[in-house]
Amino acid sequence: LMLTLPLVRNLDCKVLVLVRHPGGQVSSKLSLGWTQPRDRPESLLDQPKLIEDHLGWLPDVLEEKERSTVEDLGLMWRAQYDILLNYLDEIGDSDHFQIVRHEDVCLNPLAQFATLYDWANLPWTPEVEAKIAELTSTDNPTERSENTDPHQYRHRRDSSTVVDVW
Repeated sequence: LMLTLPLVRNLDCKVLVLVRHPGGQVSSKLSLGWTQPRDRPESLLDQPKLIEDHLGWLPDVLEEKERSTVEDLGLMWRAQYDILLNYLDEIGDSDHFQIVRHEDVCLNPLAQFATLYDWANLPWTPEVEAKIAELTSTDNPTERSENTDPHQYRHRRDSSTVVDVW
């Protein structure tokens, strides 16, 4: 996240921002056990320049009350997208940034990926289209596999149902 501006400015990179509804993101992190001390908004206070430039609202919010893990993850969601939106305002060049809603990709993966491939100047081939169709097909399960395979996150899902799985 913090390398976004240098990558755009110094290397002329394009940045894809995939935005997921905060409820879906929080639910996913909780179900996967992806909550760490760094997921607490207090961890951001150790970066005064970040607070000054992007998150001036955060210290006041943290003083309000004790928060649950869900509330902390929601605040972190807000912080990350506040930072990205500030970057977008600062760059002012929509060709370097593409913002896509996770839900839109899930509901219409072929069209969304075709648009993204075009934006990124990547070749949209029959093989690419077939692979995306295979991985997102309605024939795939709706739930993530619950196993201990180290590659468990490489899975096929009915992407149209992922929108509501939280």
